[in-house]
Amino acid sequence: FDAAYAAGKLATYRCSGPDPTMRALVDALRAEGIEGVTHLDIGGGIGAVQHELLRAGASAAIEVEASEASIAASREEAQGQGHAHGITHVFGDFRSLAGVVPPADIVTLDRSLCCWQDMPTAEPETTHVSAARDRIPATHRDDPARSRRHAGPGATARPQDPDTRHGRR
Repeated sequence: FDAAYAAGKLATYRCSGPDPTMRALVDALRAEGIEGVTHLDIGGGIGAVQHELLRAGASAAIEVEASEASIAASREEAQGQGHAHGITHVFGDFRSLAGVVPPADIVTLDRSLCCWQDMPTAEPETTHVSAARDRIPATHRDDPARSRRHAGPGATARPQDPDTRHGRR
């Protein structure tokens, strides 16, 4: 995705807000309560989900994005919205960065699988799903009562209990 594509997406976001799918994702997360949570956005593009969640009370966001033009647009928008200090931008493919990206309370992935050309042949341990799953504390991973529940049409995860957000029981 080049600068012209990112600029077009940013202009649309500024004019209309998040598209309907993204809006549904953000609304579902807001309904669960996001005050003070941290957010990891895999393939975050121009940062629409991050910007919306930070405005709604998330404490910080990490964007992992493989398009430098999209990161530049996200930074520009974060500056304009006054929360540039709350977003960490990481350039690259999440599959190779999963081990170094800090964990987060909420993980979103909105339309990023289409960009991974080798997805049908990728090993499960290199995909976003297993990388995000590995971030769930082992004490909660196999306990349905304390596991992360899913919200919205994208791949999202959020702890049920505020005490599980930081691995506390």
